[in-house]
Amino acid sequence: MCETIPDPVTAVSLSRRSIQEGFRKAWPQLMRIIPVTIIAVLVFTSLPIYGFMDLIGALFEPVLGAIGHPGESLTALVAQILRSYAGYAGVASLMNTGVLVVKTALTTLLVGSMMVITLIYLRYTLPPIFPFSENSGKK
Repeated sequence: MCETIPDPVTAVSLSRRSIQEGFRKAWPQLMRIIPVTIIAVLVFTSLPIYGFMDLIGALFEPVLGAIGHPGESLTALVAQILRSYAGYAGVASLMNTGVLVVKTALTTLLVGSMMVITLIYLRYTLPPIFPFSENSGKK
């Protein structure tokens, strides 16, 4: 017997009930993401105003320039290590100001993700003597 595949147009129902259910399920995540994103946007907006972005760019241009990135992309990398969605807001802000183009924005997010994955790996594999290890405090 052949199983029939439902028509994709009829398979998705956008009823009022399904939209409310989706919003109810997404609300806890949104309450975590929205405040961090707002704070990240405010920080990334204020850095150039007070001249910190130029200072960061000048200090880290030699290091990040080796991989073809401006020094200012360090701010997005740090934000992504702290919270991934803060890194996305940082990259968007840097793209809006013209510091990053699409290629450097994508590679910044890729490098940031690789750093996060490495830190997660270290957290769960290091012995308990390190304070950020998952095993710290356990006997």
